[in-house]
Parts: sequence; structure tokens; C-alpha cells
Amino acid sequence: MRITLARSALSAANSFRVHASRLLIAAVAALGLAGAALATLTGEGRWLVATSLVFIAIALLTAGVAARAAWTASDQSARRAWAPIGLAFGAVALAELIGLLLRLGHGRANATVLAMLPYPLMLGAVLLTLLLVQRQVRVLQESVRHTEQRVAAEARARAEAEAASQAKSAFLATMSHELRTPLTAILGYSELLQFQAEQRSLPEFSADLREIENAGQQLLSMVNDVLDLARVEAGTLAVSPQRFDLPAFVADIGATAGAIAAARGNQLQIACPPDLGEVALDPLRLRQVIVHLLRNAGKFTENGTIELRVARREARAGAPAPGPQITLEVHDSGIGMTPEQLERLFQPFAQAHGGLARPYDGSGLGLALSQRLCVLMGGRIEASSAPGAGSTFTITLPVEMPQADWEG
Repeated sequence: MRITLARSALSAANSFRVHASRLLIAAVAALGLAGAALATLTGEGRWLVATSLVFIAIALLTAGVAARAAWTASDQSARRAWAPIGLAFGAVALAELIGLLLRLGHGRANATVLAMLPYPLMLGAVLLTLLLVQRQVRVLQESVRHTEQRVAAEARARAEAEAASQAKSAFLATMSHELRTPLTAILGYSELLQFQAEQRSLPEFSADLREIENAGQQLLSMVNDVLDLARVEAGTLAVSPQRFDLPAFVADIGATAGAIAAARGNQLQIACPPDLGEVALDPLRLRQVIVHLLRNAGKFTENGTIELRVARREARAGAPAPGPQITLEVHDSGIGMTPEQLERLFQPFAQAHGGLARPYDGSGLGLALSQRLCVLMGGRIEASSAPGAGSTFTITLPVEMPQADWEG
């Protein structure tokens, strides 16, 4: 856009330079010759007076336009270019006025000679104008060249950054099998060893084996988040909408998420009307988002309450998708967040309560991935919080995903 504007200005300056030179010289010559010829043929000075008045009007008009352009110019170079033009044509108008007064005082004999005196000044002003316009043309050409170079450099940098991001995402996406396979083996062996420890009545080993399994599950969850986020950025993660009963779906999540809330002495409360009916969304990705939010609420809440509230409403202004919507709110009574922490909440690898001595674990990918998954399903996540007053995360999704997503 900036290059287009600069080129337009350059074209306009070139056009002005060509046409202004022709029009001004023609006007000067026509006025001078007409006034002199009429005065000589008729012997009357009124033609010279009329020509002088028109001449003065043209010069004053040109001086006024140049002065206004110099006054309203945004840069110093344009101001320096227009100011001399205004002064030159102002001097021409003043010289013509003095010449007119002299002609009126000296009579007809010297009228023709005196009438021609301001014209060299007028031609000088025209030449000055053309030189200054030529200078501005060169300035505009240089500006266009620098702008083109800067835009080209920005485009190259953007292309290199996008290529690097796509290469990173492609690498992580193809590493899915290689990263998950050893973790699956570790989890499988830990479960097998736990079973054998219970069969052989070796409780002293069971606690350690459970720690191994929990650590492996946590690491597998982080790996899955990294891979899913990489697939989202690479555009290879697709959602698979299905029709399912929303109250039954929420009840199933509540049955398995109770342990997440109870890990730090919290109580999970679920409010889901039984008449919400069916929705057409991706149940796997929706479960992943809700569990992320519940786990996040349990991480920052201790001996408190975590609520999951589900409702249905009509579309509002500014909604991400038309038609009826469902809202799922995850509210906790935890430590809350400041406005500065809310601003970076959905950024990848950003943690609200981070730092070198952070008391809470996590990779900082859960909320960023959850937001992107909701966007893929035609919705979004919004957060509100205050220090010491807990946090509320609101998921807004269409009751039925767009038809294009069904076909994809």
C-alpha cells in the first residue's frame, strides 16, 4: 500500500511538472502578447490594466496555493520546496502591481514597454517552480526505492520465519510415533510391575511404581500437547464432529475428573440441565479442552471448589459463529490472576504464575492449545479473574459445527 501511494505521488508530480510548465508558459505568453498587442493596436491602456489585473490574480492565486501547501506539509523537505514557490509568485504579483502603477503614472507612450517588465520575473518563477518540482520528483523516487527495498526485506524475513515455523511443526508432527512409543512402554511396564507387586504382597514397591506411572502420564500429556499444537500450527490437525448427548457427555467427564479436583482437596460441582439435548462437535477435542481447564483450575486451587456450569443460549452480537450456542464455564476459588497475567494467558509456553522459582508445574501449552481447538470447532475461550477471587474460563461453541467442517 505504501509503495502504491508513493508511486501515485511520483506519477502526480511528474504529470504536474509536464503540464504546469506548458500551462504557465502559455498563460504568461498569451497574457503578455494579448495585452501588448491590444495596447499597440488600439492605443488604449485599459487592455493593459485588465491584463495586469488578471496577471496579478493568477500570481496571487499561485502564491496562495503554494503557501497553503507549505503550511500543511507533513515533512520538512516538502515545506522547503513549496515555500520558495509561494515567495516567487508573491514577488511576481508585487512587481506587476508596481508596474501597473508606473504605467498609469507615465501615460500611454511608455505603457507597452512597462507592461513587459514583470514577464521575466514570471518566467523566472516558472523555472524555479519546475526546478523545485524536479527536486521533489527525485526525493519521491528515492523514497519509493527505499520503501521497495524495505518491503522486500520484510517479505524475505517473513518468508524465512514462516518456512522455519513450518519446518519445526513438520518435524514435531512426524515425531509423534517416535516420542509416544517409549512412553507407552514405560507406562505399560509400570502398570505390569504394580500388578505383580500387589500379587506378591509388596506394598513398599507399589507407591514408587505409582509415582513412575504418574510421572509418565504427565510427560505423555505434555508430549501430546506439544504435538497437537504443532499440528494445529502446521494446519494438519482436523476435527471430527459427531452428534452426542451433551448432559451424558458432561456427566462422564465429571465421573473421571473428580480425582483431578480431589488431588488438592478440592470439591468438583457440576451444573448441567438434563434437557440440553444433542450437539454436533468433536467429542474427543471438547473433552480434551474441558479436562485441560479442570486440571488448570485444580492446579491453582487448594481446599476449595471447582465448578463446571453448562448452559445453552442464542447467538449474541460478536459471537464467533451464528445460531444457538452452548457455554461451558469452569470456575475455581483459587488464587486468581492479575490483568497483566490475563494478557499473556493464551500464549504458547507462557505461564501466568511463572518465574525461576515457580510453585506450579506445567508446560504452559494447555490453554494455548485449548483456545486453538475451540477456534477449530467454531468457538473461543474467554477468561476473567481477579487476584484472590478465583478465575472463570468460559467456552463458547456452536451447537452444531458449520457444514464445511462436516464435509472436511
